[in-house]
Amino acid sequence: MITLSIWGLNQLKNFLNKKLMRIKINFTKNTKPISIDNSCEILNSYIHRCFGENNSYHNSYSPYSISSMQGGTLSNGNLSFENGMYIIVSIPDRNKHIFADLLKGILSGIEIGYGMKFINIEPLNLNVNKNFDWVQTICPIILREKKTNKYLVYTDDSFLEELTNRTIKKLKHYDENIDLTNFSISIVSKYNNNKVKKIKVKESINKCSMLRLKITGSPMTRKILYEHGLGSSTGSGFGALKLLNV
Repeated sequence: MITLSIWGLNQLKNFLNKKLMRIKINFTKNTKPISIDNSCEILNSYIHRCFGENNSYHNSYSPYSISSMQGGTLSNGNLSFENGMYIIVSIPDRNKHIFADLLKGILSGIEIGYGMKFINIEPLNLNVNKNFDWVQTICPIILREKKTNKYLVYTDDSFLEELTNRTIKKLKHYDENIDLTNFSISIVSKYNNNKVKKIKVKESINKCSMLRLKITGSPMTRKILYEHGLGSSTGSGFGALKLLNV
């Protein structure tokens, strides 16, 4: 069972009272090398320990978004976070019990390892536009074809249709009456940094897509989508999004 100090309890109450559903969690720099091939596993281990032993979120559908480790540089296969590491966490309002469980673990002093220490939590806002947003993946989107289990990447003909259908299904799972009027996802094809990446998680090599997208629809629906992330494994460092709105 995870227990909190009086300071931790006060911090938890403070964040929950503010109804913050998107945060940036800051850590000190690493003092030991972090292999890029192990970075997802390191983060996933930390998140699951924060949720608590035998938590119900492990290996199940993730109705929230947790980015991969951010702020580092890559050299000779190792990540270095000289200016500190951070992750972005987004959780829709109806799932605030998940937010509370995660914060309890973080504030209890559970360590991520490799010399990185928790510093603080910064609140972030999701300011969506009236009709559509330009968004960028913070970490790549994993998508598999249902029938064959084959990885789909943005250059595949069926990628966008499959991504849209999965996203609608996820949104309806959150709220069966969600407003899907004029909802659509499109790839900004002229953006030169769209790319296919291969990310190792344990013994699996995941083919995934880093993308810039245009997402249209109800402002509230788009906000809920950004809090969920896109594609699979959004609770494990994939499919997190940031808004590029000016």
